[in-house]
Amino acid sequence: MTRLSVLFCVIFGTVSLIHGFVLEEFFLFKGGKNLSGDFTVKPKDGAVCTWYEQGSGTGTLTRGFQIKCKVGNKSSYECTYKGNPHNCKWYNKGNQEKFYKGLAKEAATNQATACSQASLVNDQCPEITFKKESAQFFLSSF
Repeated sequence: MTRLSVLFCVIFGTVSLIHGFVLEEFFLFKGGKNLSGDFTVKPKDGAVCTWYEQGSGTGTLTRGFQIKCKVGNKSSYECTYKGNPHNCKWYNKGNQEKFYKGLAKEAATNQATACSQASLVNDQCPEITFKKESAQFFLSSF
């Protein structure tokens, strides 16, 4: 691999190794960190929730928005939404953390759980939709 291709791979998060005719992609964690934070609004179930931005790991612009919540000592749940925020000018002007905080607020405001909605939209980027990809609910054993 040339220095330029290694630099490209580090910046964009993938390394491609060519062995004969086989192309394998491996995900690399970049020097920067993914964004995360606590919810400022609680859903109706009273859960304490945290959100996480997930990089795609595939070289695409799609991002994951993961929510993890705990309801007292009795249960917890998590869900993941996916979307491409890079088509929003406001997001691209350094407002990534504000964007995800807005998704977290929408997920919890007036909702039974923070994972109740099929999709999330930030008011600053109404053209960008994050669709629910998965949800899991867990009961604690006593």
